[in-house]
Amino acid sequence: MTETDEVTIDPKDITYDIILNDTDDERPGRGGPEAAGSRPAEEKGDHPAIAILDMAIKQSEGYLKEQGLPPANNAVYTNFSKPFLNEALWHYLPEGTLPDDPRFALVMGVAGLGLAFSPTLIALYQKREEEEKKEKEKEKRRREEREEVERPAVAPVPASSEPAPDWMTRLESGMLGGM
Repeated sequence: MTETDEVTIDPKDITYDIILNDTDDERPGRGGPEAAGSRPAEEKGDHPAIAILDMAIKQSEGYLKEQGLPPANNAVYTNFSKPFLNEALWHYLPEGTLPDDPRFALVMGVAGLGLAFSPTLIALYQKREEEEKKEKEKEKRRREEREEVERPAVAPVPASSEPAPDWMTRLESGMLGGM
């Protein structure tokens, strides 16, 4: 390769990442944080947006209990999801405040309204489904009653202790209809 040739790096090639990570090894004397005299990153605590998520989780507990549904798995949220979300929120919103963008405020406001009114909307939907089911049952009963009224009542044939007459006797007595 000559000095005038340009080097193109394939974005999928991770060789340079490995080389850079190898030189930044954290072993003493190898260029890690101890060698530079810096301390590990300080724990910032929970991001303020996590408080909103905690509030939503707490509100869902009451609603689920009221509806007779099992509660959410809080251990998974607390020990798994929450740390990842917290790290991501500190990365994307490092000041710990919400952005000044009004579009973001609009999205957050609508999301809050959705969380606030979702139990009401779910209950309304369930009530409507129950009413429709009751209406269908009433209509089915009305149809059955109409069919019973329209059907002619068939008189039961009284059972006699005598044996039924044979065909010749019935013919002579005129019991065969239509002749």
